[in-house]
Amino acid sequence: MKRYLIFFLFLFTTSVSFSQQKNDKDNLARSWPLEQLKVASVGRDVVFMSPKEKDVVLLCNLARMNGPFFVKSILSPYMESKNMKSNRYVKSLIKTLNQQNPLPVLKADRLLSQLAFSHAKESGERGTTGHDGFDDRFRKAKNDFWKMAENCYYGHNDALEIAVELLIDNGITDLGHRNNMLNRDLGFIGVSIKPHHSVYEYNCVMEFGGKR
Repeated sequence: MKRYLIFFLFLFTTSVSFSQQKNDKDNLARSWPLEQLKVASVGRDVVFMSPKEKDVVLLCNLARMNGPFFVKSILSPYMESKNMKSNRYVKSLIKTLNQQNPLPVLKADRLLSQLAFSHAKESGERGTTGHDGFDDRFRKAKNDFWKMAENCYYGHNDALEIAVELLIDNGITDLGHRNNMLNRDLGFIGVSIKPHHSVYEYNCVMEFGGKR
């Protein structure tokens, strides 16, 4: 049995961007303790991620660190701004986050970011979707990580929308995106957001890695 996880899952979305409400660190700082924001953030010394890509990691880490407060301060306002109804996927996410013990933060990794970049760039240029080539990406990283998983998102380039929609995982029966983001065994991440030449404006690839 293979010792790594492959989730052949992807989320398509054409929802309106959440850019009307600021979702940067300054806005989050109004409700989150500064120390938690500091721990959850990707440092300035990480030059292989853009600010938006770093914000995706930040939001993932906030959900991992304090699930109940994430529901209150981020998920609920996001749903309200989009007039989203609380379907079974939303309800299960709320239950999961409210019951979740704090998880270690995801650490930004250069190799995983490079792999995410290559897949996001190629998918965007070709206008393709899915996880083609994941086995090759894992082979390039297997000396560093014994376990890998991958999320792919198609839609806007808003970090909050990317993170929250993947956590909700609407329509994905096994909740693969969410499980990757909240997996204790996956402690490293690389993120790349690139334009997508199709009906989707952008695609975001998240590569996760686990070390023993």
